[in-house]
Amino acid sequence: MTLEVHNIKHALIFGANGGIGHAISKELLEKSNEVTVHLHHKRAEHPDHLLELKQQFGKRAQLYSTELSSHHLKELSTTLINENIKLDLLVNTIGFLHDEIRSPEKSLRDIDEEHFAKSFFVNATLTALIAQHFLPLFDRKREGAFVSISAKVGSISDNRMGGWYSYRASKAALNMILKNISIELQRKKSLTKVLSIHPGTTDTYLSKPFTKNTPYKLHQPIESARNILNVIFSNDSRSGSFYSWDGSELPF
Repeated sequence: MTLEVHNIKHALIFGANGGIGHAISKELLEKSNEVTVHLHHKRAEHPDHLLELKQQFGKRAQLYSTELSSHHLKELSTTLINENIKLDLLVNTIGFLHDEIRSPEKSLRDIDEEHFAKSFFVNATLTALIAQHFLPLFDRKREGAFVSISAKVGSISDNRMGGWYSYRASKAALNMILKNISIELQRKKSLTKVLSIHPGTTDTYLSKPFTKNTPYKLHQPIESARNILNVIFSNDSRSGSFYSWDGSELPF
């Protein structure tokens, strides 16, 4: 059976409170009456826009709030396992580029140890932890998809401008982690494909400071969500590969 939105029974979205995560969640819920979307965020209270999805779609929109630690991820996975939930789709949309204190590094003199460590945890290590705790919820004999949002600037061979040290390096590490996961699943004869997807420049908090004079097309979150889902459900997308929003394959 080909992986299609109407075959998805349970989807788990990390970063569902963010622009792309929320848009993917809403798109899935609107496209199929069969899907239950499990929406994860780390805020102390559920944000209004997720509560609105809960109000609109009822039990098909399940909300979870936990910290992004291995301990809390394991607790959440155990909760889903105890509810006999089998995942068909997992999309991690969480990413880190800047905060109120630091912007992306333009040169070596801008490198800060804490900022670098945070970039690697959020952009790379977190996906490995999510895979560790939630891939057991996939049925290896049923087609599914494990996806993380990457970035074109994480391509080593495509790097022509330099800069953005921690973001570029952590996204390159993410791509390697996803490639490793895909190889492990292939050895286990799992039908779950693993994809790394560049969403394009999207009008979200992460990219907001850098979109004013961008030469690239600026996507709205709903556009990016639809593009990402098109790549996921495409018969041409191969496990262990790195894709752009338009379905073209990117070099590692």
